[in-house]
Amino acid sequence: MKSAAARSDLAVDLWRSGQGAEIALYPNLNHKDPVWRAALNDVVFRRALSLAIHRWEINEILFFGLGFGVGDYLLPNSPLYDAEHAGRWADFDIDRANRMLDLVGYEARNADGVRLLPDGRPMEITVEHDGRSPERADALHLIAETWRKIGIVLNQKAMTRDVLKRRTKAGSPLMSADVGMNNGRPPALLPPADLAPMTPARLHWMGWGGWMETGGKLGQPIEDAAAQRLVLGVQDWARAETEDEKAQSWRDMLEI
Repeated sequence: MKSAAARSDLAVDLWRSGQGAEIALYPNLNHKDPVWRAALNDVVFRRALSLAIHRWEINEILFFGLGFGVGDYLLPNSPLYDAEHAGRWADFDIDRANRMLDLVGYEARNADGVRLLPDGRPMEITVEHDGRSPERADALHLIAETWRKIGIVLNQKAMTRDVLKRRTKAGSPLMSADVGMNNGRPPALLPPADLAPMTPARLHWMGWGGWMETGGKLGQPIEDAAAQRLVLGVQDWARAETEDEKAQSWRDMLEI
């Protein structure tokens, strides 16, 4: 394309995605298994998993170095973007990840070096996805290699979009893989609902979101303090009268 552009009156530019991440992992914070739910709701556990993802390698191998090795976050051309937030817990640090997992009580391992849950089960995480993106499947293979270095087995399971939607609606997956936030360039005047469990649309807190959407008729009540603060953040945004006040609500929620 570039060579053709040089010979004709054309300009060739890359079409940048507007999503918060091309590939995002969603741990099910409302999973019905209490042992796994406790692990996934431990922020130190989740941060350790994040540190054991080699984003630079994934970017170079799958995206020709054209991506950014950060979390599911706002894009750099968003007026609310914060570079420090974007890169938080996105470095590749196996040693630190191992120390953090030991610190929160998951130091026991089986003969194969796989960490054990408190009830003795091996830490094997199946990541479910719709199978439509070969890059997503390849990225999960790469993540599986580095997670094995922290004693966690990652298996992936591809299925049709309809089957995945039914399973996520029922809260069945332990973890899902999909794209990140729908809008990575939101203005302050757009409600920050994506950052809080207000609806069951996001894959990591469908139970909490269902509870909020139905006024407590369905789903699970929100008992997590950080998630409660996110809900309050949406309410603060709604009460804010100026754009600066609404932008501050966004920043407060992004900090959480």
